[in-house]
Amino acid sequence: MSDLSARLGLPFLAPSQAQKHVTHNEALARLDLLVQLALQASGADIPPPAPAAGQIWALGDAPSGAWAGQAGQLAAWDGVAWFFVAPQQGWVALEIATGRLLRFDGAAWVAPVLDLDNLEGVGIGAASDDTNRLSVASDAVLLSHAGSGHQVKVNKAAPGDTASLLFQTGFSGRAEMGTTGDDDFSIKVSDDGSTFHQGFVVEAATGRVRFPNGVYDATVSRRVPSYVPAPVSNLWFSLTSRGSTPRAYSIAAVSGDTVTVSSGAETIFVWPMMGNSMVRVWNTSRVPAESAWVVAVSDQTLSVLDPASVSAWAAGDILSLGDPNPTGASTRGMIALDVSPFLMATFGVVFPQSALSLYTYCSSTDGPCKVGVSPTGGDGTLLDAFASSGGHPGTMAAPIPTPVPSPVSNSNLLFVEERTNTATDIAIGIVRVIGVYT
Repeated sequence: MSDLSARLGLPFLAPSQAQKHVTHNEALARLDLLVQLALQASGADIPPPAPAAGQIWALGDAPSGAWAGQAGQLAAWDGVAWFFVAPQQGWVALEIATGRLLRFDGAAWVAPVLDLDNLEGVGIGAASDDTNRLSVASDAVLLSHAGSGHQVKVNKAAPGDTASLLFQTGFSGRAEMGTTGDDDFSIKVSDDGSTFHQGFVVEAATGRVRFPNGVYDATVSRRVPSYVPAPVSNLWFSLTSRGSTPRAYSIAAVSGDTVTVSSGAETIFVWPMMGNSMVRVWNTSRVPAESAWVVAVSDQTLSVLDPASVSAWAAGDILSLGDPNPTGASTRGMIALDVSPFLMATFGVVFPQSALSLYTYCSSTDGPCKVGVSPTGGDGTLLDAFASSGGHPGTMAAPIPTPVPSPVSNSNLLFVEERTNTATDIAIGIVRVIGVYT
């Protein structure tokens, strides 16, 4: 059995040993130096001129003077003389001069390699949490290259998730840029952290840029319209002889999302306009009158956008084509059209348009008549095509502003009026769109 312990080299007491206190005190002195090991420096080669008792140095490869021949050893001054200890692999010491924690790897004192992978969180000047695994509070954050370029990557699991940069004021969102809810790149802003408005969108599939809320010119304090030509589409088209709007129809049946008007009633929708617009109709038998947005299934069958809006309607009720009071400004009975079906079919997206470029046409059976369009449905806003008596048609082409938002889509409304001197003078009435101002 060795006279020294395996790890720290502490001397053991021998049986019947004389002066046991000497051996015991030597072991205590060795423990005092090696437990909670603190080094004045590592890699030292020149002994200090006036060491203090208990100070220890880790020697380098070429020690000199009193340390000569002790390369790699620990040199400890006990107040009287130097004694040397061979460190063992795995010993850990604090280097007082630098504050570094060092580990002896069997050949040299090295800084331990810390495992920084899969940390639960990191806080720099701030506390991390389960959501913000990395939290930094500082005046700036620098991400620099390592010799060439540099990328910052924000990855999400699926297209419906969010990968973005969110800018906040007082921890309330004010601007966000990235791919939110799809793979299109967008920038959106908010003034309250709750409702966000999209400034522009770059479509992932095409690279096309959209401005959902338009372009605003601060010099004139108004939106800058952008004109987009469109395939000619009929927003309003009627063929049968009929009178002025508003016009009344008798409801034959109501079932779920379907309303049928009585056989023989004037046609509300004609096939050239089907799929291009929705029309607001009114049940004037209800008090107050109730409205519903409809599209055509056939000449006399209407599909209702919201079945709940007609849940109380019944056969025999009177259906009115033409708003009783569309904007609160008049009672002209204009027809409100929602053009979102045309926008979706033509552009693949529904958006608020600032104006529509329109062509209108009107013809009569004998007396004068007109088909007009209006931005708001109010008095003094009508622009019309006038057909004179004797069957001569009238036409008109012009851009028409559309400032009234639709209550049922992201588009804006257009108002149409048909006027005649007799009950059935209007033979053909057409409102066609040929372009859109965004």
